[in-house]
Amino acid sequence: MAWQPGETVLGLYAVKDVRSGGMGVVHRVHHVGWQVDLAVKTPRPEWVTTEEDRRHFEREAGTWVNLGLHPHTVNCVYVRTIDGMPRVFAEWVDGGSLAEAVADGGLDTTAKILDIAIQTAWGLAHAHEAGLVHQDVKPANVMLAADGTAKVTDFGLAKALPAGEDAPAGVSFAGMTRAYCSPEQAEAMAGGDMRITAASDVWSWAITVLEMFAGHRPTNYGQAAGAALTTLLDDGLAIPEQVVALLRSCFADGPESRPAALDVASRLIDVYGEYPRSKPKAARLLADGLPTRPCRCWTSAEPRKRKTCGGKRSARIRTTCR
Repeated sequence: MAWQPGETVLGLYAVKDVRSGGMGVVHRVHHVGWQVDLAVKTPRPEWVTTEEDRRHFEREAGTWVNLGLHPHTVNCVYVRTIDGMPRVFAEWVDGGSLAEAVADGGLDTTAKILDIAIQTAWGLAHAHEAGLVHQDVKPANVMLAADGTAKVTDFGLAKALPAGEDAPAGVSFAGMTRAYCSPEQAEAMAGGDMRITAASDVWSWAITVLEMFAGHRPTNYGQAAGAALTTLLDDGLAIPEQVVALLRSCFADGPESRPAALDVASRLIDVYGEYPRSKPKAARLLADGLPTRPCRCWTSAEPRKRKTCGGKRSARIRTTCR
């Protein structure tokens, strides 16, 4: 059953807006108990046709729930099955995606580009330190808040989607997006026995940075990003020399030769100069109006039934989901 703006689902989620995307449908809802807006991501019905499909989606999305709080990652609060569909409930970010900002021509200064690049690298570094590889870093998976904060989103969701060889270059499937994939992801998709590590995210992050400078997708085949960089430079694209050198290091064929996400952030801060943001410390962060500890609700419940999710109480709300 499709949720429509104006209705309240289970007496708890007031639907404010609905948008379609490559993965499925995203609803903006207002949690009437917490008094906050959330993004509810629902996969396409044809991708979740069996109980095994549902459990697979929940399992992969659950890795995002466990990531916890960081200012440069979107907080995933819980996963819940409603009307037979698994749905991801995450923090709502009010400024749209980086992909939209690129398409609108809103990244008109090098400082803006470097700022977003640094913040997203910090977000990825947090995930990597927690042992989580995103595997689908791209502009569409970076959200921009109205105050300029950049947040990486959709951890684990690409792996939750089925394979589809005919998927468009910019659409997620089976753990990657073709236009932003690393060489090892492309080889794995072709049947190779490749281990996907944090270095793959660094490659995809570098394509995202290159796209911000170019104002359009650099290539339809992410593994060819190094050649795309050379072509764009030959065509006159202006990128600071230090950034070009950094991108080339991120496009090293061997994953072990690429810099870590935290290292690329530090190098870009040096390029930026007087960078106005301080390096975040995830351990001391609290989300305004959200639980201090994420929770997962794997099954649906009637509006008046409540499942305690085992988290601590915050100053504003109870750590329960309904």
